[in-house]
Amino acid sequence: MNSHVQIPKSILRNFAYKSKKDGYVVDYLDLHNNSIKTERIKKLDTIENYYSKDCEDFLSTTIEGPFGEISKKIREFAKGKTDKLIPTEEETRAIYDFFEFTLKRSKFLLVEANKTSLTSVISPITQEEIIMVSKARFFKDYFVNIIKNKTKIDFVIPRNCIYVKKAKSKEKRHFILPFFPKVAIILMPNDEKKEFDSANNHRDHFHIDDENSVKILNEFALHTEVGTNNEFIVGNINELNRLKEINLSFA
Repeated sequence: MNSHVQIPKSILRNFAYKSKKDGYVVDYLDLHNNSIKTERIKKLDTIENYYSKDCEDFLSTTIEGPFGEISKKIREFAKGKTDKLIPTEEETRAIYDFFEFTLKRSKFLLVEANKTSLTSVISPITQEEIIMVSKARFFKDYFVNIIKNKTKIDFVIPRNCIYVKKAKSKEKRHFILPFFPKVAIILMPNDEKKEFDSANNHRDHFHIDDENSVKILNEFALHTEVGTNNEFIVGNINELNRLKEINLSFA
């Protein structure tokens, strides 16, 4: 059984297009050799039997399944079929869980866990152990918001799924998950929530209509991926070519 190590097929599907030969495929920037490639979504980022059946079932039913329900609402919002997107408490929890378990599937967290383990030389910690055993919660003090990209430049998504940028407070960060080329989920520190609340209205999303702002966010995606997994970035080939040139500066 092929396991998607970190980025699920359901997310890749949102950035895919259908080819005559291979079905749904994505274009991606391979950071190992800084080249642009195309791969089937059912194959990209997979390793045979990387997770056990129990772990696959846990991720599918407990994490990806509930996230899939709110994903339907996000998809409708992305297509302009609804003007507002206000997740229920249960849906918000599903988003937090998806963010948290996505981070637990990163190469960076696996390396760090083994660095701090006293027994890792004898018995290395596995990704599955981090997923199934770790009780770490990363987003207790964050709220969910949505970014709608109204420019001609598409969002890209790193293999890490989530990328990071500085928040207004120097000690805090924004965590961004591009969900479609034109829609992203963002977790923001609670102390910024007052900027989106008023007596009569809760701003559940905001727009970006400046192409440079989208390009900068895509560069944050690249920087985060280089610092976590250093594997690949998925997206529109024109934007991947631009990021390819930027990535040369990391070499």
